[in-house]
Amino acid sequence: YCLGGMLAKALPRRRHVVEVNVRLCFPEKTPTQQAALVKSIMQSTAFGFFETLCSWWLSDQAIRSRSTLLNPELVTHYQDQGYGVILLGCHFVNMDMGARVYSAYGFHANISYKQQPNPAIDYLINHARKRMGHHVVEKQSMRKIVKWLRQGGVLWYAPDQDFGRDGSVFVPFFNILTATNTSLTKLVKTSKAKVLFYEHFREIDRQGRIRYVARISDPFNESMNQDPEHNATLMNQVIEQSVSQRPEQYLWVHKRFRTRPRHQPKFY
Repeated sequence: YCLGGMLAKALPRRRHVVEVNVRLCFPEKTPTQQAALVKSIMQSTAFGFFETLCSWWLSDQAIRSRSTLLNPELVTHYQDQGYGVILLGCHFVNMDMGARVYSAYGFHANISYKQQPNPAIDYLINHARKRMGHHVVEKQSMRKIVKWLRQGGVLWYAPDQDFGRDGSVFVPFFNILTATNTSLTKLVKTSKAKVLFYEHFREIDRQGRIRYVARISDPFNESMNQDPEHNATLMNQVIEQSVSQRPEQYLWVHKRFRTRPRHQPKFY
């Protein structure tokens, strides 16, 4: 909790981003409720740093003792039919812990990522994720990703950030027209992969201990089609429903609404 307050003071611009995001996405909350949520988000974000370190270095046994993985059979169901699987995720503050829970139960995936500008940090992140048993592939390496999926592999993919106007459509996210990446439709079309949703939360059990619950579900495959705008809308709806369950655990420090439709005012 102290670190959350320190983070808010040390990074006032990021706190401002969180405040704007909360005001936009939760207008039904009173100013007092919004302020409380901002505080919880800053605390959760700070704690996410330690969760990341734990995910990198704890043993599989230690991770399993602190977590539950629900419905992994959905992945093997499609793989047994010869399909690759895209695990669509989103940017919760404990993303690496979510990946770690998946691997601790004996499952492995390619993780798409954006190369970090600092080479040392980029090496540290990639090395740690490879230790989990995952393969790491840069987002721009589309050929490698498609080949992996066509071979029946699993890709963990989280496109819920603002990547700019190119390759995006404006569809609702928390009732705001939001620049949303359309590459999911392209991936499915070229790889014939099936899409599952992967979400992961931090919870407190009855003994007051922190546990992680990761859940795989199948909300997409009967509803997706070849229309990128339709699929982007569906994706945002699923992510919004997930985020709404634990809003303090989402990465609200990101300027999710940075790119605006033309002639509309900026938010930040």
